[in-house]
Amino acid sequence: MKRLLVLVAGCASSPPPAQPVTAQPAPPPPAQQAPAVEPEQPAPVATVTEDDAVAAGTSSLAAGPQVAIGDPKSAGDLDKAVIRRYVRRNIQKIRACYEAELANVPKLAGTLTVQFVIGRDGKVISANPSGLGNWNVENCVAEVIQKIEFPKPRGGGSIQVSYPFTFRPS
Repeated sequence: MKRLLVLVAGCASSPPPAQPVTAQPAPPPPAQQAPAVEPEQPAPVATVTEDDAVAAGTSSLAAGPQVAIGDPKSAGDLDKAVIRRYVRRNIQKIRACYEAELANVPKLAGTLTVQFVIGRDGKVISANPSGLGNWNVENCVAEVIQKIEFPKPRGGGSIQVSYPFTFRPS
C-alpha cells in the first residue's frame, strides 16, 4: 500500500499537524448486465476407447487404414487373453508397418499370420510371418512381435502361437 504525505504550508497561524493520506483505488466501473441467455449446451459425445476400436475391427480412432486382429491359436500354458492383451498394446506399431507400405502399394490388403514362439522367460524366440505377400509389412510386423515381452508361462515351457492380422486400406 502506498502512502502519500501532504504538507500544507502557510504564513498565518500554526498549521494543523500533517496526517498521512492514503490513496484509494478508483471504484470499479459499474458491472454491465449481459442479457440473460442460457449458455449453449454442447452435444453429447460418445467416448470410444482403443479397446472398443480393436473390438470393432479397427486399430485407430481416426479414419484410415484398418488393422483387425484375430483370435490367437496357441499351444502351451499361457492364456490366449493375455497374449491378445500384449499384442494389442503394440497395435499402433503394427499399423505403422502397414501404413508405411501403403505409400508404395496403395491397394495392399489381406491377412498376415505370424507364427511365433514364446520362451519360458516370456521373450519371443522366433517370429515367422506369411500370407500377405508383402515382405516389407511381413518383416516389420514380425519384428514388432519379436520385441514383445510376454509374462513367463506358468508351466515353464515354451508357447507356440499363430496370430492373424487383417489389413484394409481406408
